Amino acid sequence: MKQPLPIEECMAKADCTTTLQAYRILGNTYKERHRIRQAGGVYSHELGGHIIPADARDLLADIVGAHGLEEVQVETDFFKPLTGEALRNYRTQRNLRRADRLEERARSARKHAAGRDLKPHERDFLSLGEPVKVGHHSERRHRKLLDRAQKSLIERGQLLSKADGLERRADSLRTPACIKGDAARDDERICQWHRQNTKVGDSVNWLGQTLKVLKVNRVSFRLEVSATPLPSCGA
Repeated sequence: MKQPLPIEECMAKADCTTTLQAYRILGNTYKERHRIRQAGGVYSHELGGHIIPADARDLLADIVGAHGLEEVQVETDFFKPLTGEALRNYRTQRNLRRADRLEERARSARKHAAGRDLKPHERDFLSLGEPVKVGHHSERRHRKLLDRAQKSLIERGQLLSKADGLERRADSLRTPACIKGDAARDDERICQWHRQNTKVGDSVNWLGQTLKVLKVNRVSFRLEVSATPLPSCGA
């Protein structure tokens, strides 16, 4: 999403013909985000708020009245839906921000896990393997220490497991986002590779089975393998 320009910055420029007037809704509008989108608004991460067209103020009068508005100038195509690589870049940047938040939560979980550990002198005492002395004045303190050690071990393991899961989710988001048509393009790249490289006598993997190529049609690229034809990749 392109970043809107504050009205003062736009007016300072010699030419504002490529911009139009819009409004930023102030405050936290997360709960009203669906209504704002239905009215044609979009969220600008750079300005930290929802931007709405000038003609959407009446449709969102209650939200505007509760939060207030700030006038901004945006480019003429600001409210047009993103497509192609622009959409991929927008989704990728959004995923990277999510990954940063997940990693921050993982670091916090590991910090809390470290705080669940016993004190050094308590660990040293338990490492001796001393049995609980029934009837001794230390019995109650010893049993409480054992219970605390068990609880500490369980909580620490749960927090570390949570941190590992958050880090895996963050890693999965640090890749280019997918857009419509990616699957078809990937299939076409695979077909193109086979058009150039596959020949009679080669072995191919299909649904977990290794099959031998008996015939290759270079026009429609249709393989016949072990008397079982593979689906066509198209011309």
